[in-house]
Amino acid sequence: MLASFDTGGHTYRISKLNAFDQFNIARRLSQALVPLGNLRQAADERPDDKALALAFVTLAANLAEDDVTKSMTTLLASVERSLGAGQGWARITTPQGTLMYEDIDLVDLNVIIVKTLDANRLIDFFVAPPSGSPGP
Repeated sequence: MLASFDTGGHTYRISKLNAFDQFNIARRLSQALVPLGNLRQAADERPDDKALALAFVTLAANLAEDDVTKSMTTLLASVERSLGAGQGWARITTPQGTLMYEDIDLVDLNVIIVKTLDANRLIDFFVAPPSGSPGP
């Protein structure tokens, strides 16, 4: 597990994507990831999850639908949701990429996407680290 977080009243956890999936997502979404990473790097304070999610939707608007859908499906396949009360975790998508939970709305969906991109270090992949800092 890379990270866990809360959104929409639920707890989620993210598993690491393999390097091939990371590469393909970075390639498909690069036109959105470069400005998203630059936006975050230029901000005085780290933008909140919803702000990054809304920026991602705007930046991805001109990308090919197939590229975005394939990337989102791959990203969401690495996410699980807590069933609560110690009952374990469940994937949030079917193997075909359909969401398993009807209560995940557009904002929550994109927060999950951005958190998964971030956990896999894809948002900052194209951004040069500040001098003296290790790279991504």
